[in-house]
Amino acid sequence: MIEDRLPFGVVEAKGAWVADGAARRGELVGALGRFATFSMDLLDVQFMLATAAAHVLETWRSSGGVVADHIAPVPYPDDRYETRLMWWDRSRRRGRAESMQLAQLLLTTSRSAPSADTATGTGGNVVRPMRSVS
Repeated sequence: MIEDRLPFGVVEAKGAWVADGAARRGELVGALGRFATFSMDLLDVQFMLATAAAHVLETWRSSGGVVADHIAPVPYPDDRYETRLMWWDRSRRRGRAESMQLAQLLLTTSRSAPSADTATGTGGNVVRPMRSVS
């Protein structure tokens, strides 16, 4: 699955954890799901992959994520969790993201970009981050 998508650009999210007792936990979990859209736009890639525990799958689906159902869940980081592989496809997110999540995505991604002066602090060209395919 990864190899087939590499020519179109893939970014992998790692380390997205929200503590059970965190204030506004639900909003944080939703924001982590929307991170897919921001990172795909920022890095100009078509796909993002992440692994997610079963208890956040529905929330991340609402931002357009799709579970790779043909891959069995893995007990990671320990036996309390069933971790699944999820994909986001930048070209299909509008058809998959729920309306409220989509509204938040569009609001955030439609804001005008900062000027080169603001972005670099020098008035020079903005340097785009390099993409890694490893």
